[in-house]
Amino acid sequence: PNFSTVISQISLDKPMLWSTLSDPSYGAHVMVVNGYRQYHKTEKVWIFTNHYYANLLAIHDGWSNSQRYFDITAYGSSLNGGALVRFDYAI
Repeated sequence: PNFSTVISQISLDKPMLWSTLSDPSYGAHVMVVNGYRQYHKTEKVWIFTNHYYANLLAIHDGWSNSQRYFDITAYGSSLNGGALVRFDYAI
């Protein structure tokens, strides 16, 4: 799966289960993905313009009652090390 899969499913009010296999923060853990955020930062340095992007999964990880965000930008375009399972209903 890739980030566009997350965007399309969340836009349809369909949360997903995401399982990490060997993440440094979570190890092997299953979380509910119920949203996303995308950040874009533009920085002007002399005559150059740098663009920075971050894709975040909005997750409930079971370790906290609050909404958390998982930065998947470092994983590239696909969600390596995990699997997404789509629910057919909204929670």
